[in-house]
Amino acid sequence: MVARVLGIAMANIINPYRFAAAAGGDEFVEIAGGTQIGSTDYKYLSFSTDSWFEITNAGSAEGSNTFEYLVMAGGGGGASAVYCGGGGAGGYRTNYGGTGVTAVEQVYTVTVGGGGTGATALGFFTGGTGGTGSNSSITATGTAITASGGGGGGRYQSDGTEDGGSGGSGGGGASNQGLAGSGNIGGNGGDPSIAEGYDGGGYSVSSTQGCSGGGAGAVGVANMSGSGSVAGGAGISNSITGSGVTYGTGGAGNGYNTINGADGTYAGDGGGSGGYDVPGGDPSVSGYNGLGGDGADGVVIIRWKFQ
Repeated sequence: MVARVLGIAMANIINPYRFAAAAGGDEFVEIAGGTQIGSTDYKYLSFSTDSWFEITNAGSAEGSNTFEYLVMAGGGGGASAVYCGGGGAGGYRTNYGGTGVTAVEQVYTVTVGGGGTGATALGFFTGGTGGTGSNSSITATGTAITASGGGGGGRYQSDGTEDGGSGGSGGGGASNQGLAGSGNIGGNGGDPSIAEGYDGGGYSVSSTQGCSGGGAGAVGVANMSGSGSVAGGAGISNSITGSGVTYGTGGAGNGYNTINGADGTYAGDGGGSGGYDVPGGDPSVSGYNGLGGDGADGVVIIRWKFQ
């Protein structure tokens, strides 16, 4: 009798919770696909190549029913040879810390943009333009989140100096009249008043320096009268994975006696421009032999509350 009474009592405690959850109570978003990493009450997925994920349970308002994202496009490549510009960072879009995307039970397609190729053409008037980075995105029915690839750096040429390419963040212009590439406005967390990226640096004075690429957090730097390098536009720190990481730094604008342009080191970084009079370069184009750095590939990250 005692056991039966206790059994009934336990049923009265457990069953109402189970039935309430089944009726749409305290449920949480569930996602299939990829290698999921847990952090306290949250999980995240990070994609470095094209992929997918599927929301198998859209959750509830009492538990969780949204997800957050960071979408970073590929950075632009740096231009090559003398007086050339650095690549712009890839476009940066996120709603981390803001309003989540409403979860819908469906498959989402993830596209991760590659970085633009650094230019390799050499010579005083025959340097190359940095390649444009590729877009990254999350798409599904009712959802389209796209970040634009970074603009390539502009080259120095005999018929006029080339401007930086436009993109998520703009590429840096070459020195001697090269204008900045434009960064896109309109898309950070769906707020059109917030920049996806910033303009590259534009011509300031006649010098051996190129201008640097724009970053996710700041404009690129105009060339100066010195002979060294100018840093790329600043990136933005984001903690969607549980710790702060800086995304989308613009490529440096290099000058006289500097190394070849550095490749972008982290997601969406722009590639640095080629240097001038780089030791150990091709003797057939002595003095104008700095190669442009490659832009870094993008990344896509999603985060959701799972308990």
